[in-house]
Amino acid sequence: MKSIFQPAVNGKTKRSYMGVNVILTFDTPDSTGESQEFFDLAIPVNCRESDAVTFFDEKLFKRIVKKCEQLNRKPSDLIKISTCGHWDVFEEKTKQPALPELGHSCKWFFGNGRTDLDAWEMSLIHRYGFGTDVDMSWVADMHNHPALNGCLRDAQQPQQALPH
Repeated sequence: MKSIFQPAVNGKTKRSYMGVNVILTFDTPDSTGESQEFFDLAIPVNCRESDAVTFFDEKLFKRIVKKCEQLNRKPSDLIKISTCGHWDVFEEKTKQPALPELGHSCKWFFGNGRTDLDAWEMSLIHRYGFGTDVDMSWVADMHNHPALNGCLRDAQQPQQALPH
């Protein structure tokens, strides 16, 4: 798997790929009782990428929708996307700061009734239907509940990076 994260030569064009580990968390468990899906993506990066937010906004989420289809999962049942990317590839190729350097956790939350969603998450819900079948209105009342560790955004660590 390591080789897909290295620059690949295609004719005279050198193409770089950013490896991204993805965890999708769904409200409804699958037939085996699992509510999470784990997979890796290799996203092409070129030197003309304008910034990290636009890069992920344009290249990551459409791949997630496609992966949901392959996994027989509905994007409307998705409540969280967690990623860990090899941002050094992006920084080296584009000379732009990585998404984490812009203050973003590289996690996105979804669901109806949530009052803690940022503009980027709301945009993703509108464009892709993420979390639209899930009632998450209870989240506002549960921020300090210990059983929800990792399911809620830390109120003291708001997302910083938003699309233009």
